[in-house]
Amino acid sequence: MLISHTPNPIELITQVATISTGKSAKKGLIYRLADMGHMTPFEHVSFTFKITDITRKTSHQLVRYRHASIVQESMRYVDFSDRQARIPEIGKASQKLKEYAQEIYSATANKDEARNALPIGTLTQMYFTCNLAELIHIAKQRLCMSAEREIRNVVKKMCSEVAQKFPELEPLFQPKCVYIGRCNEPQVKCGIMPYKELNLKQKVYKLLK
Repeated sequence: MLISHTPNPIELITQVATISTGKSAKKGLIYRLADMGHMTPFEHVSFTFKITDITRKTSHQLVRYRHASIVQESMRYVDFSDRQARIPEIGKASQKLKEYAQEIYSATANKDEARNALPIGTLTQMYFTCNLAELIHIAKQRLCMSAEREIRNVVKKMCSEVAQKFPELEPLFQPKCVYIGRCNEPQVKCGIMPYKELNLKQKVYKLLK
């Protein structure tokens, strides 16, 4: 859930971008900036989300983003005795795992040790703040069909909530293939862009002569 944001992101991006050139902004400036990779103006716009009902597995992927501020539910202080977990339903083994983990957790007074028994599918929540440049970067990676379904859905919801508030920003939230004009994930066959390998060994730009 989007709970806080920069009030007028388009206006702010335009102000920041035009100060370096001294020229007035033209229509579609934010899209040209994104196309050219000039992302610094986007860093002045921020969004804060409250993300709930995600697994610890997905939260581990989100906390890897360096240009984000995150506060997550602590397993040391919060009681997880009755917390649900998303575990693949594989016969009776799934239920046994849930019961076993909760039995260990409930029986151990030291929560530092008890949390080791909880499965990575345990549900958690967090506050996640990032600037627009980072959100675009996250979308490039996690809207790709190669991303795991849960985090893809989380990022899709984050971008959708921003786009509902500011429709002009919606075109910026695309998987990376749209930006580079090709798919570089050989295992993905989603049909958005054809796969093409980039040959970095071809000497287009001769650095060493």
